[in-house]
Amino acid sequence: MPIETDVDYKREYEKEQVRLTKLWDAYEIQEKDFEQAKEKIKVLEDVIAEKERIILSLRQVAENRDTQIRELEIRVSSLERENSNFEPKIKEFERDLKKQRDQFGKLYSLAEELDEELRYARKEIELRDEWFRDHIGVFSSMCNALKSREEITRETALKRSISSPKSEFARDIEM
Repeated sequence: MPIETDVDYKREYEKEQVRLTKLWDAYEIQEKDFEQAKEKIKVLEDVIAEKERIILSLRQVAENRDTQIRELEIRVSSLERENSNFEPKIKEFERDLKKQRDQFGKLYSLAEELDEELRYARKEIELRDEWFRDHIGVFSSMCNALKSREEITRETALKRSISSPKSEFARDIEM
């Protein structure tokens, strides 16, 4: 039996060796697959980490926008309250503005009338001055005539007073 056992052992040994070779090959294939899987897991973990960072940053952006929206809503509400407070004042200012415009319109009309009257008065003064320049010679002659008439009257009165003492007394009484 020992021979059989040796041949059996040899066969068994060869079978075991083939089996071990196959196992080793399978182990190496699995080891490569495992390494590839580990690398793929690392890549996927990096992708997941990146996506988590993106998600976190998007959440922060969303939170910031929500905060800004809330602040803007508060501001809008505040401005609406201010607007409702200012609305009566605005209407009052509009009434005052309309009143001022009406007054300005009347004042402007009056100014136009005065300007027209001024132009008319200037025209009249110009015509008067022109008439005066045309007739200044007549006035000078009339002035000279009046002076000479006054001189004649004085001389006549003086001659009378010298000739009649009674008239001197009457003149003193009249004064």
